[in-house]
Amino acid sequence: MNSFVEPGWQKIFGDPTIGIAIEERAKVLERVLLITIPIILTFAVFNYSYNFIQLASVQMESLLLILPAWLLARRVALVPVAEFLSLLGAALVLLYLIYDGGIGGLGFIWGWLFPFIAFYIAGIRQGWYWCIGFLTIASAILMLSLGITASYDTDTRVLFFAAYFFYLVVGYWFNAIRFQYLFTLEQKVAARTAQLEHASLFDSLTDMPNRPHITDYISALIKRRNEVFAVISLDIDRFHEINNVLGYDNGDRLLQAVARRIQSHESNNLFAGRMGADEFAIVLHDLATGKTRDEVEAVVLEQSKQLQKAIEQEPYSINNAVIELEVTIGIELPNTKDPNAGHMIRRANFACHMAKRTQDKIAVYNSEQEESSARQIQTFIGLRRALQNDELMLFYQPKVDMRIGKVTDVEALIRWVSPDEGFVPPDHFIPVAESTGLIHPVTRYVLDEAMRQQALWLKEGYHINIAINLSARNLMDSELISSIAEILEKHHVSPGAFTLEITESSIMGQPEKALQTIHDLKGMGFSLSLDDYGTGYTSLGYLKDMPVDELKIDQSFIFNCLKSARDCAIVESTINLVSNLGLKVVAEGIENRDVWDKLKKMGCDKGQGYFIAKPMNAEDLIKWLEDSEWSHS
Repeated sequence: MNSFVEPGWQKIFGDPTIGIAIEERAKVLERVLLITIPIILTFAVFNYSYNFIQLASVQMESLLLILPAWLLARRVALVPVAEFLSLLGAALVLLYLIYDGGIGGLGFIWGWLFPFIAFYIAGIRQGWYWCIGFLTIASAILMLSLGITASYDTDTRVLFFAAYFFYLVVGYWFNAIRFQYLFTLEQKVAARTAQLEHASLFDSLTDMPNRPHITDYISALIKRRNEVFAVISLDIDRFHEINNVLGYDNGDRLLQAVARRIQSHESNNLFAGRMGADEFAIVLHDLATGKTRDEVEAVVLEQSKQLQKAIEQEPYSINNAVIELEVTIGIELPNTKDPNAGHMIRRANFACHMAKRTQDKIAVYNSEQEESSARQIQTFIGLRRALQNDELMLFYQPKVDMRIGKVTDVEALIRWVSPDEGFVPPDHFIPVAESTGLIHPVTRYVLDEAMRQQALWLKEGYHINIAINLSARNLMDSELISSIAEILEKHHVSPGAFTLEITESSIMGQPEKALQTIHDLKGMGFSLSLDDYGTGYTSLGYLKDMPVDELKIDQSFIFNCLKSARDCAIVESTINLVSNLGLKVVAEGIENRDVWDKLKKMGCDKGQGYFIAKPMNAEDLIKWLEDSEWSHS
């Protein structure tokens, strides 16, 4: 914002405001001259046509001053010169009219215009100088009766001076009021501009530097080639829950309180700001040069711990509620390979996200973790496309009744063959589906395809129970029961032809909700199997309350059954316990005859694994059944 050239309301000859910003003066002068030039040309032509040659000549000569003034007014630096030339041209014409006398000796009347012109163009202070100079020359013309066409008498002189002083005061006050308005307007614009500039750089809630400000700050540090600095992303744990419980107003107060603690911790080498929501960014700069990366990391970690302690050590009192906070920190260390402010902030955010996931509280950015995350994103995109383009399929792995040595069940296992990457292992895409919510459409696909296949097998005379896996997220899905009922009706199959396998860990997140869903599924007529038993935390109390029909011992115990006496004891005791509870026991992961014989001797009910058969598609399964020693027929 440009400063004013002259101050305001002081003395009558000092300045009621003024002066205006130089750019505004340029605009004013340009507008005045655009109006003045055609008017002077018109009068010059008129005077020539009526043989007022001298007056017309003076008017044309004034244009030699005014036209350059108009051109100069377009350049801010030359505005004072343009103003001088404009006023000189105006004074020349008006003084000549006084000198000439004009029609009926009334040429002096034109002189009364000059105060308005002078104050309007030159401002108050310079306007006074011009008006006094003009009056001095006009007085000489009048007092010496230098008029060409008329001789000025005493009455005329008195009239001129009285009117001139009147119009001098009127012109002064008119422009003073105008300048005061412009000055006030300029101040308001300057204040508003300052507010907008502040709002563009600082967070409105905490008055800390905002994301653009922080980004610019980091960019400036990057330009200092030898500057060693680190970017920290700090996030409040469970802030969403705090908002839900205490309300958003109290959540905002808490953010302000956290911001104050961060600011109170600020030092000469710490610059902090709020990125948004419950996320803050801190830049640690002026880290000693010449240190190794490990040494810099140790310094940054120590300062991060101190900052974390300063935020967490005292509870927060918000509207009579005492809140104990925890924060998670992600760190991006100096990066010479990719010195980009936005990328550094993103990597610090990623490190913070990984710290939350691993519950480490403080984590340093690791490119390998980000590459893994990037692969997960690509997997998510590919899996969503696979659902749309029918790239998924079901394979079936037989289960054998160990007492009779015949296939009684198959487990439906999802497979994905990507047109770009080929076969994608389930342990690569199932966790992604779980974490992103795609597990719901994936499970609906499995249910639909398995029940469709069951309907076909029943028509062909094959009575094979199909086991279908349900995840923890499926058990939390309020639409699961209705979706399954819809698919059963669509394919006209009975729930009794299926076993739903539920992992042990899936019950532990929200056990009441999970148990309710399990009871509902049992009520529909499904057989239920507790999968991966031994890897979770299921207590005997939960096992007693769950309406399951069978239990699958996790393959990690089966693999080592012959090598580890402890694993063998766990398997045998589990079989005995479950059998006494009236449940069937399934052993998965049987790789050879020795394990098969061992489990059979222990009294295991069913077996599953590569010793029997690998998973295969429906067509190959039927062919295998026709030729296999395990055929169920």
